[in-house]
Amino acid sequence: MPADHFLSLPFEEQIGQFFFIGLPGTTIDQEARELLNEIKPGGIILFGRNIESAEQVRLPIICGN
Repeated sequence: MPADHFLSLPFEEQIGQFFFIGLPGTTIDQEARELLNEIKPGGIILFGRNIESAEQVRLPIICGN
């Protein structure tokens, strides 16, 4: 993210960008979705508990294509 864009974010969102978080399951439920919307993390870490098959982590699937 370019520095000028980062600095234009509200302070709470700037702090959220420093967090990289893991999620508990293989799908994003409503509780996880609300957490992501609240924290707005800089990234999400995928662990073994998040993956059932290799097809789940193919880039087109993650990007919604």
